[in-house]
Amino acid sequence: MDVGELIKRKPVKVTPDSSIREACIIMKKEGVGSLLVEDGGNPVGFFTERDVIRAVADGVGLDEKVSTVMTQGVVTIQADKDVSEAILLMNNEGIRHLVVVDNQGKVIGVISMREAAWALNSITLDSSAW
Repeated sequence: MDVGELIKRKPVKVTPDSSIREACIIMKKEGVGSLLVEDGGNPVGFFTERDVIRAVADGVGLDEKVSTVMTQGVVTIQADKDVSEAILLMNNEGIRHLVVVDNQGKVIGVISMREAAWALNSITLDSSAW
């Protein structure tokens, strides 16, 4: 299965200047656990539930910028790569999210380790039925 097949929706995004409060409201409204942070249309990081926990534990105010607590940097993978490659890449990089790009490098979505592992497990289960 190709990574692109896991993309079910466009990534939910914020900017580095968005407040933590605004980002949390978007996460609740959209029902997601992470947001892609883009600056000028370029992905620069992720804002995740773990970032929220760290911010609260460290006493960071909800009106502070997402950039103060976001996970900086992104790793990309092309949509036509196999899901197993995505899992290896996330494991090797120690990350939980990948930005999926098309052949021209345009962002088309985000996948999580959970989604990739579920897809790989589904493929394995389907194959073992034969």
